Amino acid sequence: MHRIQKIIKQGKDDCPNTARYSNLKQDCARITKHSNSVNSIFLYSLKSPDFLATVFYRFAHSVARNTSDSAKLLRYFSKLLTNLVQILSRILTQSHVDHRSTIGGGVKITHSFGLIVGSKAVLGKNVTLTQGVTIGGNFWKTNMEGRTMPIIGDNVFIGHHSSILGPIRIGSHVVIAPHTVITNDLKGNACYAGNPVQQILPKNKIITKTIRGIYLNDV
Repeated sequence: MHRIQKIIKQGKDDCPNTARYSNLKQDCARITKHSNSVNSIFLYSLKSPDFLATVFYRFAHSVARNTSDSAKLLRYFSKLLTNLVQILSRILTQSHVDHRSTIGGGVKITHSFGLIVGSKAVLGKNVTLTQGVTIGGNFWKTNMEGRTMPIIGDNVFIGHHSSILGPIRIGSHVVIAPHTVITNDLKGNACYAGNPVQQILPKNKIITKTIRGIYLNDV
């Protein structure tokens, strides 16, 4: 969480301009690690809208970041390009991952259909997103920092059709069951479910090990 807080404070990625695509390399590494049938990332991205959504996001996010301090005309064309990429992503992947959000390396989208990640949302490393997940604002609610979007820690598995709404914080090493609605802060090393959300697994060494096994094996 310290790394995520640093990103929020600086307002930019925690890597230099020359290493902006390191996150995409981590995404590819996670795909190939758990899929023995993946022989070529390029071919896999062509036939898999799930991974294609990640590629579109990484490209649009990098373009916007690298041209944020450029001349006005260049910023205009970069904005046009990122918008076109976002539109193409919605058409081909049926998802919307806003390029203004910040997502750590190793993200995996298991099913992209209906996925929404709002602008200014912050996701840590090795987050797994499934179909129908919504990560966004909660109407007019803001926190003391002026944030409206969630901050999610590392190694979090989010079950299908779950909603994480508002300026809240989700700890690391968390499993969120399907159809869960979250509008309050959640501590790490636990499993949550329900509407309203409830902790269904306690925090101890055995459960923590089990949860880590879940997201590492992409169950």
